[in-house]
Amino acid sequence: MEKFQKSVEMILKRDTEEKGIIEGQLITHSVIDSYGDYFDKQALDKVNKDKTYFLLHMHEWSKELGTLKVYQDEKGNLKFTAKLDLSTDENGNAINKDAQKVYSMMKNGANYEMSVGGFLKQREWGKIQTDKGEVDARIIKEIDVVEGSVVLKGAVPDATVTTVKNDKGDENMNLENLEKGINKNTEDIVKAGKKLTELEEKANKIAELEEKLNKSSEEMEKMAGALDDVMKKGMANPETEEKKEKEAFEKFLKTGNRNIEGLVKAPIMTTGVTPILMPSVLSNEILKEMKETSNFLMKGQIKQLKGKSIIVPIRNDITEANEIVKEGAGNTRDGSLAFSQIEISAGTRQVKYPVTDETREDTAFDITNEIKGAISEEFGQTLSLLTLKGVYSTATEQCIEGFLTNADVLAGAVTTATTKKVTADDLIRLETEMKVGYRKNSAFYVSPKLYQEMKMWKDNDGRYLWASILDGATMRFQGYPVYVEEFLDEIDTGKYPAVFCDFGKGYTYVMKHDFEQEQDRDPDKRITTYFTRIRIGGKVTRPKAFSVLKVK
Repeated sequence: MEKFQKSVEMILKRDTEEKGIIEGQLITHSVIDSYGDYFDKQALDKVNKDKTYFLLHMHEWSKELGTLKVYQDEKGNLKFTAKLDLSTDENGNAINKDAQKVYSMMKNGANYEMSVGGFLKQREWGKIQTDKGEVDARIIKEIDVVEGSVVLKGAVPDATVTTVKNDKGDENMNLENLEKGINKNTEDIVKAGKKLTELEEKANKIAELEEKLNKSSEEMEKMAGALDDVMKKGMANPETEEKKEKEAFEKFLKTGNRNIEGLVKAPIMTTGVTPILMPSVLSNEILKEMKETSNFLMKGQIKQLKGKSIIVPIRNDITEANEIVKEGAGNTRDGSLAFSQIEISAGTRQVKYPVTDETREDTAFDITNEIKGAISEEFGQTLSLLTLKGVYSTATEQCIEGFLTNADVLAGAVTTATTKKVTADDLIRLETEMKVGYRKNSAFYVSPKLYQEMKMWKDNDGRYLWASILDGATMRFQGYPVYVEEFLDEIDTGKYPAVFCDFGKGYTYVMKHDFEQEQDRDPDKRITTYFTRIRIGGKVTRPKAFSVLKVK
């Protein structure tokens, strides 16, 4: 079951007496909340109404505030009654200081909201008809409520606390709610009036334009140009939007404020607060730097992943079926053109970056570029290592397969002629034993040690061969580029110090949306830890596009 933790919009209003009992609406069915979730009525029907749940503070199990019971109203919506633990010791001191603090804040006018946490037992994606048309939503069919929490911000519309009462009686809040609704309606009317005025002004301007356009063709051309200018000004500027999104993200890193306009939240439900998506322009910059760090990522193909995994169709080798056909006779054998499928999942990889408050608040410290540089290096190096030697496992979410762990790739390995030594002849065999169709876009990838050896190769007259294998700034051997890969093996028995491959054809990466960003605050140490994660996977899709060298 998927764990869920969802805020619902319910304002806790203060009472005038002690030992407050809070009543209100918890979950409204048949509406789409700000997370894109749609609670089916049957999900609320199945919630256990006889169970007593914990009332927590901000979903922290170390801060129990009291108890909570749920029930359904006549419309099938889920309501609740919660009681704060306001008991005192023999000296009259509050035993549950957290509950007393929340209660005191409520009496002083603090408007809290509620959040419900538990597990999603049954859900599905579908389309829901709204006043704005069909909307994609996650339809929740069954939930297992675990706890309710007092929080600062909610998400579900039309869910409000109606009453805060105590052991002696009730204090209805309907009058305050009515006043709040009237004020809101008044604001809406004012806004509508302003909008109407704007529309009238625009209509007048359009009438004037039409009159001018009818005067002459010359005037028509002038007005068409002016209209074109207006349209351009009204259209969104991608560069401006990217700048705003980046500035909002930088403010989030500095302040931790998740309500900054322009921030984009991940389209997934997590066990805690929904992560912030890194702006696409920053994600692209990180990927570019990662590719500069990893030769394989630079050459590999990256597919965007929409679901949990992706099926990649692979064309198998064509069976030779052409033959001489005599007059009056047909083929004697059949060919085959078959395809197989490879499923690639994405696993979550994360890097954390702790920063002190003094450093974070320092205007001279560019936290965005620091984080970008750190994760580019960390992810780039890790992906290079895993692409070589990673063991694919969906159980551990290590979903990057190393081609040096692929049995089909290793089965076609070329062994050196000499023990613990690599020669130019060995590399030539590495190339020529690969099928011709895979050679065109292939390159040599060698370990730092083998790279050093190649630079010291000499002819029979003692002259270095470097000049014959260097093409500008790129080392070439037999016409193919040579890249140094630091995670390839040393030159030793049973090791793999070189590979000749068309990596883009033989390997596929999958990636789930942009990088996610979260923060964790340690107020005692005054340290903010930044967590950056990405969902990525990769597999060998064509083993024959690889030719690896094994040392004898």
